[in-house]
Amino acid sequence: MNRRETELTKRAEIVALHDLGFSSRVIARRLAVSRTTVLKWIRRHEETGNLTDLDRRPRPRLTTPQDDENIRRAVQVAPFTNAFAIREALHLNVTSQTVRNRLHEAGIHHRYDRRNIYEERRSGHVTVNVWGWMCIHGLGDITRIEGRFTAAKYIEILQDFFLPSLRERDFPFPPGPVIFVQDR
Repeated sequence: MNRRETELTKRAEIVALHDLGFSSRVIARRLAVSRTTVLKWIRRHEETGNLTDLDRRPRPRLTTPQDDENIRRAVQVAPFTNAFAIREALHLNVTSQTVRNRLHEAGIHHRYDRRNIYEERRSGHVTVNVWGWMCIHGLGDITRIEGRFTAAKYIEILQDFFLPSLRERDFPFPPGPVIFVQDR
């Protein structure tokens, strides 16, 4: 029996025990459900004679077809962007998850195109050499690492990429020192 059939069977048991004169408290204890559930299904059966779930209306769509098209275009223009940045750039009054949902509906499950990725093959695996950053307010930018990732290249990325990228952001806190934590 699948879950739906199990739920219908339990609801039918609730009604049958009620028809036999058992109290809602006894039915709840006997079937290991809450008393509220018992009362709900007894009332539903008395009012409609039905034990199935009511039809649910979907939530109203928060983006227009034009918004959806603008989201798709934003990813085409900047393939390494993120949902938070798209939402902010387009001034959408939706969550970042809604932006991700619209991308998935458009068949965009990865925000990159293979032509933007530099690949190295090592022992049968494909390695993509990139460096990026993130913070509490979302993802930062990402940059490609050409060749070997040396200490000198790391310092170059921090000076020429990370710091300018960080300065471009308009974070919602007063300017001051930034705590930098690195991890591999």
